[in-house]
Formats: sequence, structure tokens, C-alpha cells
Amino acid sequence: MAIEYFTTQEVEKEEWRDVKGYEGYYSVSNIGRVRRELTRTNGKAGRILRPDINRAGYKQLFLYREGVRRRLKVYRLVAEAFIGPCPQGFQVNHIDGTPANNRVENLEYVTPSGNMQHALKMGRRAIGEQVNTAKLSAEQVLLIRELYKQGIGGPTLAKRFKVKHPSVYAILDRKTWKHI
Repeated sequence: MAIEYFTTQEVEKEEWRDVKGYEGYYSVSNIGRVRRELTRTNGKAGRILRPDINRAGYKQLFLYREGVRRRLKVYRLVAEAFIGPCPQGFQVNHIDGTPANNRVENLEYVTPSGNMQHALKMGRRAIGEQVNTAKLSAEQVLLIRELYKQGIGGPTLAKRFKVKHPSVYAILDRKTWKHI
């Protein structure tokens, strides 16, 4: 795990707030650190917790309260404490595209489609042939659209390109392969 460094200025200006739902147990800072507020058998109050980083690069940790353990993402804790409750149907976006950067100024609430567009723009999402499960090339997708315009039906195209006909209709309706 890579060690994250905070500048002296950041630590001096660090602001701590209660973690929502864990008031009095844990607090979170505006630079993305989480600390324990209560003494436990294995830990002392004021200890900064060390999060794990999941496969996607997001920091996460376990918080305990009344014998119940929950795995939570650090970015969510920071956003809820410093930006406010997440509006229904919105997600937290990392503005710089770095999932481990949980500083409050790097977080914002966006719609799922806005988050996806941002991830595509930042190069964090695979599209088209980059997707490891893609069965078609961009050239084949364009050919499917052209042949359909010429009157060849979806089931026939599905057989010809060895995919299922719902996949052909998803391509034609631009539910998949939207970028070409």
C-alpha cells in the first residue's frame, strides 16, 4: 500500500468532524483521515486509522459500533461530514480522478451519468474494444448499423456476428457502443 503524505500546512489546518452515524465513536478530517474517538480494548482514543485500498483504488475501513462492524469508503465519510448529505440519486465524484485522494476540495456530488462521463474523460473507464468482455470491434459495430439500415434484421445480424439479438438491438438503440 502506498503511503499518503500530508503537508505540514494541511495537518495544521486539518478540521475534524463526527462521522455520521458514529458520533462520539469516530471522526473524519477534511484531508481524508479517520480517527477513533473512544478507547477500545485494542486501540486508544485519538488514533488515526489506516485504511485499506480496494482493487479500484478507493480507501476503505471498518468502523465498529455496539458490536456491529461495517466497511465504509473514506470518500463517503468525508463528503457526508463536510459537503452534507448526498442528494438522492447522486454519487460522490473525485474531481481529479484519483480515488485515493479524499480531500474535501476533491469531492463533489454528481449524477451517476455525470460520474460516468467524468470517469471516461479521465480515462478511468474502459469503452468499446477496451472492455475485456467485448465480443465486437468498432468496425463490426459500424457494419451492423449499416447493414440494419439496408434492411437486414436483428436476428440475422446476431447470427452473422455470433452475438445474441438483444446485443444487436442495444447497439442499434445506442444503449451500448454510444461513443461511435
